[in-house]
Amino acid sequence: MNMGKCAVDIENKTKLKVYMLGKFQVIGMDGELGIEHKCPKRIIKLMAYIFSHHKENLPILKIADALYADEEIANPVAAARNLIWRLRALFKEEWGELGNTFLVTKGSDYRWNEEISLSLDSEQMEILNREAGAAETDEIKMEKYMQAATLYAGSYMEGYDDMCWGAYPSAYYHTMYLQIVKKLAVLLEQHGRYEEMQRVMETALSREQLDEELYVYFIRALAKLGYVGMAFEEYKKATAFLYENLGYTSMEQLRELYDELMEQMHEEQSDMQIILDDLRDDLEKGAFLCEYGVFKKIYQLEVRRAERIGMSVFLSLISIRIQKGRENLTEEEKAKALVRSMKKLQGVLVSSLRSGDVVARCSGSQYMLLLPTCQYETAKKVMERIENAFYRHSRERYISIEYHLEGLD
Repeated sequence: MNMGKCAVDIENKTKLKVYMLGKFQVIGMDGELGIEHKCPKRIIKLMAYIFSHHKENLPILKIADALYADEEIANPVAAARNLIWRLRALFKEEWGELGNTFLVTKGSDYRWNEEISLSLDSEQMEILNREAGAAETDEIKMEKYMQAATLYAGSYMEGYDDMCWGAYPSAYYHTMYLQIVKKLAVLLEQHGRYEEMQRVMETALSREQLDEELYVYFIRALAKLGYVGMAFEEYKKATAFLYENLGYTSMEQLRELYDELMEQMHEEQSDMQIILDDLRDDLEKGAFLCEYGVFKKIYQLEVRRAERIGMSVFLSLISIRIQKGRENLTEEEKAKALVRSMKKLQGVLVSSLRSGDVVARCSGSQYMLLLPTCQYETAKKVMERIENAFYRHSRERYISIEYHLEGLD
């Protein structure tokens, strides 16, 4: 490629497409660089930094700090200059003489050549998000939001989490993506486009598993499509996952959705025999294990019944604790032990209690028990039996349980 051709290309605003959301890649003008092309990791970090600041002058000290802030290097400025030299050589190797024009030097500063037009997927996502917000019709809004969501192919500079300067843009674009898909889900639901809503939420959940709202929209889409049974299963998985990973005690949106699912499931069951068959289906022995939302309603019913007929009811909160003095355990080991212990405790509760007793998980490490028609002495013996059974079956010697028993007047 000769210099005459370079001048023509620059005059016509040559464009490179830069993908920073997901796998890093630079493509355009018959050239391509990125992770798939076995570029040295340090070179990719330098490219990412330059592209993300392509509208700024970058002093060599700033570049060196961005690249070597966490490393013990005798001369980070010299190392940064050497890396820039290698990057320029790489640009020339891929784009010929035109590659020599990509970086402009001004004293000790570097900057991207403004005559080489860039299209960054991250910046395009921002533009589409703004355009969607300003759009006058829902159709245009949905189209823009869909395009913006599609651009988010993964986290910012995926696989390069060790870049200190990349933490802010990573959080910024991830948050923007979540806001976009939630706005899109609302619009798709309003316009009855449930299949698209399901697909968008399914993709979103593959990128963020700890956002309650995403589960709500996904499960609601399944229900709207008529897959109520599948929606219930996904609800159970979601609540269990959030309990285990966040120790959630309040999932109001999911609990409200549970009520919606219950109504949808039974709204057309007008035949008495169908209803009876449904009520009798899957009756299991032992305590009744349910979601916290159901537990709350049963509790309210039992309190009313107790007031009416003068019977005693006891409420118990049983908690799992990791004993002190276990600093040698990592957080991951503690989390796994907690998950195993909660499963073990659930089995003990269901098998040790009566069929009229009610059990619900209320956090990542706690269960609530409702013991109707029970005296204090009996309730205390029940809790001691549960405690003994748990220790008998648990292999986690550094896990303990404690309970609090409260009578309902």
